[in-house]
Amino acid sequence: MVRLSPCRAAILLMTVFALAGPSAFAEEVSSIRLVSGPSYAPLVGSGLPDGGMLSRIVRASFAAAGLNTRPVVFEPWLRGLEGTAAGRYDATFPYQVTDARLKRFIFSDPLIEVKTVAVFTVQSGREYKSPESVRGLRLCNPLGFALNRAVSALVQSGDVEEILSPDVESCLRMMLHGRLDVFIGNEFLVRHALACTPGGREGLSYAGQPVGHTPLHLAVPMDRPNAKALVDAFNKGLAQLRATGEWQRIIDAYPMGTEDCLEEEPADPLRAPPPA
Repeated sequence: MVRLSPCRAAILLMTVFALAGPSAFAEEVSSIRLVSGPSYAPLVGSGLPDGGMLSRIVRASFAAAGLNTRPVVFEPWLRGLEGTAAGRYDATFPYQVTDARLKRFIFSDPLIEVKTVAVFTVQSGREYKSPESVRGLRLCNPLGFALNRAVSALVQSGDVEEILSPDVESCLRMMLHGRLDVFIGNEFLVRHALACTPGGREGLSYAGQPVGHTPLHLAVPMDRPNAKALVDAFNKGLAQLRATGEWQRIIDAYPMGTEDCLEEEPADPLRAPPPA
C-alpha cells in the first residue's frame, strides 16, 4: 500500500478539487465541524431558533456547496476560536477580520455587514461622534470580541481603559451601576441586549453617529489541510444563496428581537439547527 504524507495528501486533494469541482471535494469531507459563541443574539446563540440567523446562513451555504455539517457546537468565544485554530473544529463564525486573526485564519466572503454603535448611559448625556468621543472612558469588551482599528488604537495608547467581561449583558449591567462608561457592538446585538437587560432601555442609549459598519465572516484555520478549498466552496454556496434570494429570505424571516427579548431556552450546547 502506498502511504502519502499529510502534506502530499493535502496537495493531492486540492488538485482533485481543482479538476473535478466542489462535488469531488464534498466526497472527501464527511461533515464540517462548526463552532460559534453561546450568546450573540439574534445572529447566533445556543438557545435561539435554529441556533441564530447566521447559523441558518452558514449551514445553508455549505449545503448549497454540497457539503454536510455536524451539529453546531456553542462554546465561549475565545475557547471556540482557539479550538478552531487548534484543529478541533473546521470553521468558526461570525468574526470580523483583524490583523492578528489574518495570521491564523482564512476568512470567507462576508456573511452579513452590521452597523456598529456605541452605548452610553442616558444619564451621561454622551453620544458618539468620532473615536475621540470615547477618549478617557472605561470601555467594556466581552472576551473574544474585537474593536475597530480607531478604538483599538486608543486602547493600545492607554487613552481608553478596556475592561473585559464574560458577555454583553454583564457589560450593560456594569454600566447601569456606574462601573463602566461605554460598550461598542453591532446594532442587532445591542438592541437585543437592551431588551433583555433589566433597565436597559430606560437607562442606556446609542444615540449619535455609528462607530462603523463591520462585515462578519466564517473563519477557517490557515493550517487546516485544504483550508482554501473549503473556504472557496463555502463562498460559492454563499454566492448561490444571494443569487437565488435565499440569503435575503433568511434575513427577512428571522425574528430580530428588536422589540422583545428573544429568551434563550435551556438547550443542549451541541444542539444543531434543522438540516438546511
